[in-house]
Amino acid sequence: MKKKLPINIDDFKEIIERNYYYVDKTDFIHEILEKRVAVQLIARPKKFGKTLNLSTLRYFLDKKDAEYNKKLFTGLNIETSRNMSKQGKYPVIYISMKNMPVEMYDEFLEEMKKRIRDLYKEHIYIRESLNEYNRRKFDEILLDEEKAFYKWTLMDLSILLEKYYGEKAVILIDEYDAPMLDAFGKESLGDIKSFLMSLYGSGLKDSPCAFAVITGTTRIIMDEVNNLAASTIFDKNLKYFGISEKELNEILKEYDLIDNLEEIKKYYSGYVISGEIVYNPLEIFRYCLIPQVGDIYDTGLEKLLKNLIKKELELDLHGFSFRDFKEFCEEFKISWEESVILIIEKNGKHWFSKFFTLLIAAGYLTINTKKSKNEDWNIREFIVTNEKTKKDLLKIFREELFTCRI
Repeated sequence: MKKKLPINIDDFKEIIERNYYYVDKTDFIHEILEKRVAVQLIARPKKFGKTLNLSTLRYFLDKKDAEYNKKLFTGLNIETSRNMSKQGKYPVIYISMKNMPVEMYDEFLEEMKKRIRDLYKEHIYIRESLNEYNRRKFDEILLDEEKAFYKWTLMDLSILLEKYYGEKAVILIDEYDAPMLDAFGKESLGDIKSFLMSLYGSGLKDSPCAFAVITGTTRIIMDEVNNLAASTIFDKNLKYFGISEKELNEILKEYDLIDNLEEIKKYYSGYVISGEIVYNPLEIFRYCLIPQVGDIYDTGLEKLLKNLIKKELELDLHGFSFRDFKEFCEEFKISWEESVILIIEKNGKHWFSKFFTLLIAAGYLTINTKKSKNEDWNIREFIVTNEKTKKDLLKIFREELFTCRI
């Protein structure tokens, strides 16, 4: 009997316990531990397995339920790694920033407080070991008292867990940039960004934790974090996001769809991440469930693009004037200086455009592997990722897209 498909399921424990099909990405854990840095930021397109990989890391490292969680990794790649000895050795602080309300700052703040309270409840077992002062501060969060101060909670909880276990905590933050991306163009943006930068800065600056791994779609410069190493789609490390061609063949054989390989490559191939062609897991699993090319699905960035167009985006296809995206990039200080300065070539002229850089980060555009690299090392041709992506973009912009170069 074939295994169930893990469509929209990104909890590692649930996938293993309920016997869903799992593409073994546990080598991700090995690389994180081998190349351990104070704060590792991983920026990848949405729906490419960031949440699942972070969940996998969480269940591997966490001291809570360590003996049970060890069984989840039976037969997986990490089991034979020397880093298996680090399984269950750390207290873990895990928080997700997905699906936050952002229309009004007050709504965002209430949801943020709730998520932090839930985080404290998860570690309520340490309460009785606290001294009177720390117990009172702990209770202020649990009871949502007016004097509770939430912006330093990652740092505070890290310190308390270290005192309890005698081991520094690991901090995992999923979709760290999602509230800011969703709030772009709204009055709430400034306050939301200010809160999150304080929260992240207190928990990550100067290493109050053992180490941290945070995921998102974009790389946003955080002056509050002084020890951050970023991995983007252009870096050769951390190649555990998306489905490789080898993994694709294994999946299609499992579900008797190997004869459909060419159709899948036509519509879903083309993503180049860390120098390798990969496939979107959600698209592939949906195709295996219903073998036909699907319609557009929301990755989250479609909403951002549509909102900007509605806000009188200046889409001048001759001069490439993108006023709102310029404002967007200046607001978040999106930095690609290590690998990306995007230039659009049209009629023999070039324009710098972080707008298209965002499209690359989102997975809409990718390196054209069929064209050799230009003699000028910093110029490389970009194309629309695949047929499905082209349809999605045409639906959003209603215009022909262009070949891009960096």
